[in-house]
Amino acid sequence: MATKIVFLGNTKQRTMHQPIKYLLLLTLLFCGYFTTGQNTVGQQFGFSVDIPGQWQSYHLKEGENILYLFMSGDGQVNMELKLLPIKDNAHLFDLVTLFEKDELPAGFDCALIKDYSNANNIKGKMGIYYGYINGTAESISVFYFINQNKGYMLSTTVPVDRQQEKEEIILSILDSFRFLNP
Repeated sequence: MATKIVFLGNTKQRTMHQPIKYLLLLTLLFCGYFTTGQNTVGQQFGFSVDIPGQWQSYHLKEGENILYLFMSGDGQVNMELKLLPIKDNAHLFDLVTLFEKDELPAGFDCALIKDYSNANNIKGKMGIYYGYINGTAESISVFYFINQNKGYMLSTTVPVDRQQEKEEIILSILDSFRFLNP
């Protein structure tokens, strides 16, 4: 089974930091770090999100940007949570524009942008994008949130043919997201 690894990092940083991200994710893959239950991450940065214990995870800080990388145990779902400082008057559409301009892989099309609220009543936007990575049809779902001058982009990448199968776990992770200092 081939594992698809997609990083949706800022293209300006991609050339310098992409090898580091690949190395980190490959380390997670080959170390076989698996546990049961769930892990809560992000508390030190003012949010929490519950990730299944059998998922591999890593976080890194690049300046004021915080990046969490997660991969499902079967390697079919890649998730990235990016936290970045934003201006006082920033709007959710500023995050959407930033993602589409700097992070969305070439050739992906936006299928949907809509208002979204998770189970913890965190209000934001959701974007769904479709395209091909290495000849495989992929879906990228991005959830955009703002809290206390910080922008949050939670993106998931999954093969289109596995999307329905993985939807429940992705939504459960999204629904667990909450701000600790709203």
